[in-house]
Amino acid sequence: MNYKSNKFLTDSPTNILFTKFLKINWVIVLCVVFLGFIGVAALYSAAGGNWNPWAKSHLIRLIIGVVLMFIIAFIHPKFFYKLTLISFLLGLLSLVFVKFFGVGTVQRWITIGGLNVQPSELMKLALILMLAKYFDQLSKINFNRLFSYFIPIIYIIIPGLIVISQPDLGTGLTIITLGFAILFYVGVSLKFVFIFLLTFILNFSFAQQKNHLHRAISAMEIGLFDESLKQLNKALKIDPTNAQIFKLKALLHEALSDNENAIIS
Repeated sequence: MNYKSNKFLTDSPTNILFTKFLKINWVIVLCVVFLGFIGVAALYSAAGGNWNPWAKSHLIRLIIGVVLMFIIAFIHPKFFYKLTLISFLLGLLSLVFVKFFGVGTVQRWITIGGLNVQPSELMKLALILMLAKYFDQLSKINFNRLFSYFIPIIYIIIPGLIVISQPDLGTGLTIITLGFAILFYVGVSLKFVFIFLLTFILNFSFAQQKNHLHRAISAMEIGLFDESLKQLNKALKIDPTNAQIFKLKALLHEALSDNENAIIS
């Protein structure tokens, strides 16, 4: 390579930044800002034409988010490439941490310096970077080999199952769907997609039932007996022969009976 012909070595830093600025996808930027202002207007209207308590804080977050978006856009991709593995491991550790020490009625958040952070959202970014790095290092010959996709499946399934166990079925399935969408984009065979979908469908009902049971137990512990009964009925529709559901319903009816007797007395 003739290094003298490399314009990035001859251009000034100002010209390089200006070139990157012009390459920004302004359609996406304008769409994000437009949607953000719709949110501000909706919150302003919901507060009866007042900036407090929601619209003002939402606008501040929007401005900070747009500024951060531009800062990240000017960072060289190699920086994120080097931090891929670290960010993925930290994401997994944070998911495990929130499982035992999270805050909220359903433990999905961790508090850092007074700021509540949901690790599952950060995990989505870390997963994208991890899969991008894996396929960047994968040779073209191995792209058509089914075995080459086992490692990225592990990258996808582990955080997805951890999030589902919080329980947060919706976000967990979003992470899994996001990961497999990337696999499909890079060229995974339709045969593999069919095998995965068949396996996923067979296991989805089990995960959904477990999620309903978890919600029923959580609702029962805080005295929301009607919500608990609703979740148990949903779980019963999935598996009418599950003995654990009938035991929980019996305990629930007993609790409801005790509650009614206490009110009458």
